[in-house]
Amino acid sequence: GALLSMLQGIKASLVENGLVQGEMDYSRRIGSQFLVLEAPNDGDCLFHSVHVSQLVLDILKRSRTTLGGPGLHAEELLERLRQIPRDQLSAGAYDMRTEALRVMREQMGTFRPMIMDSLAAAASGLQSDRTSQMLRQEMARVYGVSEGSDLRPLLERPDIIEIYFAVMGTPGVFGEKAEVEALSCATRRKIGIFYLHGERIDQRGGHLPAEVFEPRVGGKVPGRSIDLLHSVAGRHYTPMVRREYLKRDKSPDRASPGTVPLVLREQRGADGLPAVTVTEPPRASAEIQKGDVIRAVDGVSMQGRNVAGVQEALSGEVGSPVELELSRQGAKPFTVRLQRVPADRSWSTRLFSR
Repeated sequence: GALLSMLQGIKASLVENGLVQGEMDYSRRIGSQFLVLEAPNDGDCLFHSVHVSQLVLDILKRSRTTLGGPGLHAEELLERLRQIPRDQLSAGAYDMRTEALRVMREQMGTFRPMIMDSLAAAASGLQSDRTSQMLRQEMARVYGVSEGSDLRPLLERPDIIEIYFAVMGTPGVFGEKAEVEALSCATRRKIGIFYLHGERIDQRGGHLPAEVFEPRVGGKVPGRSIDLLHSVAGRHYTPMVRREYLKRDKSPDRASPGTVPLVLREQRGADGLPAVTVTEPPRASAEIQKGDVIRAVDGVSMQGRNVAGVQEALSGEVGSPVELELSRQGAKPFTVRLQRVPADRSWSTRLFSR
């Protein structure tokens, strides 16, 4: 029995690792058509992503961006987004969550079946995701029963649907398909969801969304849609901007802004200071692995710096060399030399740090 459990665990780990790698490759492929941004890796990511997408479309509208017309370069757009205070982005995400729940209440005939499906899945005890666990806990608390008991009879309660709104109104709870559809109505925009196992390509080789949610509202719907990248393995949504909406950049020269396309994450070291680790290495280097800690950039110590500080150190002219000193658990510190690439052409552009 123990051996079987161990083998099943190894198999599940291999499947998950394969999915993670597949999603990373898909993100790179789609990066030729979209500028992939970022949302905090937490349960609010859907609402953050839709809010940031709305901001982007508003910024581009004000700049009169059209295909082939005047507008913003990718880096100009990113700079405008970076100027928005973090607390303002968080407040916008919370407002999006509130708006989604308002739409669901107003259009209960449409959303009730989806809500009841989520409650039934949670009551069955067969779902292990955090949202289902929170729904079970709230059912047990409100109705005074044991969380480990059979909760399915509670689905007959006339007020059971309030359990869903109580849980989904909590910041940090992951948004599901019902919330995506409600957000489409709230923003009056189509929302396209892109993910690996729903990959679709048109005749010209362009990427198409795996799912499209259309607003169930009357009146004219704006032409530009919201596009989100969904990681199934990470249960994470990320906003994207179609490159056709952006002003084409000229061929990069050595004066162009460049960086090393690392995906970074901030953690706390044993000394309590920030330690920035690699969550995805660049394709150009087989020496860097996930989990490596960045100790120094071009001989300058990164101790105590956050993600933004390390990214600043990684910035420089396109084509210029950069030397990274890294450490890895169980190994001695080592050095890797790379070349900087155009900052706005790396597959993922971070707007947030953790």
